[in-house]
Amino acid sequence: MRFSVVASFTGSQDSSNWDTSLSDAMRAAEHIAPDVNHWEELTERGESEYSYIAKESCTCEISRRRADAAQRIIGRDDFDDLDDDLKLRCNSIAWQEHDTENTDCAGTGFWDRLQDLTVSGIVDRESFENFLREIGACAEDCLTMGTLGGPLGGIAPDVSFTVEAQELIASIRVTPLPERDGELCNGMISHVDDDDERERLGSRYWEALRTATINRYRHGV
Repeated sequence: MRFSVVASFTGSQDSSNWDTSLSDAMRAAEHIAPDVNHWEELTERGESEYSYIAKESCTCEISRRRADAAQRIIGRDDFDDLDDDLKLRCNSIAWQEHDTENTDCAGTGFWDRLQDLTVSGIVDRESFENFLREIGACAEDCLTMGTLGGPLGGIAPDVSFTVEAQELIASIRVTPLPERDGELCNGMISHVDDDDERERLGSRYWEALRTATINRYRHGV
């Protein structure tokens, strides 16, 4: 059995307060794939799109005006007598502004330290399971839209994996690839001539493969 893997991680290298961090994901990828060709792609870490989103949000002039307006309303003597929905909105805006000032996400704070790492490729079972173990990932029992691109090209059905971490955003998509006599096979349906029948059998085969993958890497059976 081999596995096609497309994994993306976002986090701060400086974070070490929780079990899994971006640095752990980097070490795991490099540890099981010392040769870059083993994983077809090991991208250099670059600034995360989450950094841009945070900075645009925090430096927006409208947000500054809304925060000032909310503070003025909160300071009114009759604030407790105002509409509950208005009070909730004002408190929410004020809390967001307070959180922004504390994290300094518009300058050189936490959001500026976020970086992205992407790895993709086709690996054997041992390498795949080592990778999961290093980052503490497990399968999710949910339906997906499939992987677009990646080492298989086109759109491939997949199983979603996740990492339980507070300071790491992970997106891991895995397509199990059965082997026969050392060659990747397609569910033993290539000999079926009828297109509809081949699609029906292919769907049944994938569902069985998906269920087996989830059972093994989520439930441990």
